[in-house]
Amino acid sequence: QHAGIDIERVSRDQAKQGKEISLSRARPGDLVFYKRPGKPVFHVSVIVEAGINKLVVIHATNSGVIRENVLESRYWEPKI
Repeated sequence: QHAGIDIERVSRDQAKQGKEISLSRARPGDLVFYKRPGKPVFHVSVIVEAGINKLVVIHATNSGVIRENVLESRYWEPKI
């Protein structure tokens, strides 16, 4: 809201806003959404660093708020 952007509260609704871009165009500040095949979006993270074979995000998990390269994650990468 401070940036003049009104965004929904939950990730599945947030994913319906804005526009989809390819990972190669992703930049810091962009959101990354995660889903399982045939299921709705269940999680969102914020990009803090992007590059070749690198998509570093921050997100809240059961372990707390973490920073990780999701392209190296066997759990997150297939759900992007």
